[in-house]
Amino acid sequence: MLLLPYSTDAPIYHWPITTISLIVVNTAFFVATTLQVVLGNVDVDAIEWLILDYGMINPLQWVTSVFMHGGIMHLLGNMFFLWSFGLVVEGKIGNVRFLAVYMAIAVIQSAIEQCMMFVVAGEGGSLGASSAVFGIMTIALLWAPENDIDCFYWVIYPGTFEISIVKLAGVFMFLQVVEIYLAGFAVSSGLLHLMGAFVGAPIGLWMLRQRTVDCERWDLISRNQWLQQYRWLCSAEQRRELQQNEEEHEDPVAAALSTTQSGATPSLASPAAIAGAHAAALPQGRRRSKSNHATATSDQRSARSASKTPSKSAKPAWASKLSLSKQNAHRSADVPPSVGPPDIDHPDFNRLSMLLRQSIDSGSLTMAQSHFMKLDQLGIAAGISDKTLMSLVKLMAKQKQWTAALRPLHLIASHRDVLAPQAILQIAKVQWKVQRQPDLAIQTLRSFGEDDRTMDRPNSEWIGQRDRMLAEIQSSSAN
Repeated sequence: MLLLPYSTDAPIYHWPITTISLIVVNTAFFVATTLQVVLGNVDVDAIEWLILDYGMINPLQWVTSVFMHGGIMHLLGNMFFLWSFGLVVEGKIGNVRFLAVYMAIAVIQSAIEQCMMFVVAGEGGSLGASSAVFGIMTIALLWAPENDIDCFYWVIYPGTFEISIVKLAGVFMFLQVVEIYLAGFAVSSGLLHLMGAFVGAPIGLWMLRQRTVDCERWDLISRNQWLQQYRWLCSAEQRRELQQNEEEHEDPVAAALSTTQSGATPSLASPAAIAGAHAAALPQGRRRSKSNHATATSDQRSARSASKTPSKSAKPAWASKLSLSKQNAHRSADVPPSVGPPDIDHPDFNRLSMLLRQSIDSGSLTMAQSHFMKLDQLGIAAGISDKTLMSLVKLMAKQKQWTAALRPLHLIASHRDVLAPQAILQIAKVQWKVQRQPDLAIQTLRSFGEDDRTMDRPNSEWIGQRDRMLAEIQSSSAN
């Protein structure tokens, strides 16, 4: 059986320069050493000093042995895993820090291994990047457990499949334990691989606790409350922030109705008040224009500006996920600065909104919610186009995330544009059907009357749908 991971849906904020460089260096080492021995151009004794020798303590070998491989399949397997998990880890912390983390895992594991085996065995050796890659895989498991990895397999026929990082890493960890058991708990490759994982784990956890990496609350600690009780995993300040965030999500209606960062929560009964509050929050001359039909949505402006960035050739799938804040500098010049809310001026808006659209297009609700929450936390979610917000709502509806859909629905309603009536109807339906609050649903529908000015074009179809829903709610409540 052949299994090779090759891509990920994790958000990538840095080009994988170090990951590619490490693959190149490993390949160059293989060509210059092992391949030359196979071809008969070099004697094995000439390169033996580069592997990790258990008969001595040699710090140089702690580095060189990591770049040595015993065969082409050994090399390919390690490099594919390094590529996929390197994308996740380097994508979050950048090139230099990733190199430091990778080499730290490699050197520490090799040092422990050589010192231990020098005392226990005194002979033998090892080579390969497997232990360092297992360390990187463990960090990816801690930082992005719910993201998917795309894998190629060949059993009888070839094919591909997606699997979450936590499941893939868990399977490989389990296989190493099985190998150790079958080997009679003697020294084996499974033991060395798990040593790399045990070296990588504290590094990943320490960086989470010290906040040197931003996982947008999708890391293993943030996603599991039972882990947050341990101080060595989660500081008191982090625990307070996570608990506060959890409390906000326990009341999704109140969270959904909060369209500004001012701290004042609008009345649950009045979506119209929400729209007014949002408009009032915008500086004069920067509010949404009703009369100018050329008010392209901020998402559309982002897409146009991104298309103006020069490109010599189409990017591969993984590269399309890279969203650089430089795109903010290429904003379309034909859009007047007075058009649209100020949210689009935030340096992270283009990057996060593009990642949000990509997640929606790929059907990844977990990642779409993560990017939407980040935009909302920064107070710039109001700049997302109604089309994108409605696509997010539909994705949530497919997975029955009804209460989570209230927040984007209220943003659509607050924009008072073409999709506002549809959003209002859906808000009322959630309040009625899901939250079992018919009185609140009735107030929501009535707050947008026929003469209401919070929408551009209230029409007879909308009024008819509203009246039919009102009658149905009142009838069911009476019964």
